[in-house]
Amino acid sequence: MHGIVVINDRLAATFRFHDVPRADSRGFVRHLGPKHGFTRVLLVSGDREVEVKRLADLVSITQIYAEASPEDKVAIVRRETAEEKTLFIGDGINDAPALMAATVGIAFGQHSDVTSEAARVVIIDSSLSKVDGLIHLSHRLRRV
Repeated sequence: MHGIVVINDRLAATFRFHDVPRADSRGFVRHLGPKHGFTRVLLVSGDREVEVKRLADLVSITQIYAEASPEDKVAIVRRETAEEKTLFIGDGINDAPALMAATVGIAFGQHSDVTSEAARVVIIDSSLSKVDGLIHLSHRLRRV
């Protein structure tokens, strides 16, 4: 995202803003394989490719889908679900259809009623440790 400041019809400054990943994102992504058996982690976003790539690099995700519409997200999730069980974590209304298409959809953080209704799980706290705890708990429950 760019910000431009103009004073008296003259360019005074240009700012470039970036999303910052959550502090625990990199550790969470690295934890998914060894501790939970995830074989692939994808970043699917409606944001511009340069931003998605930058965020993916920061959290060690190698496979990205940028500028994805809600329909694109559903198609990606359906394709992946045809091969393996899927977990889709979404935080916006544009994620609702993909949340429904995944094996398990998790609405994450402050979201709309539509997102909450679409997901099988709702985590209000925007902490990836809560998602990790849920995955650990679900593994234990399945063993019981």
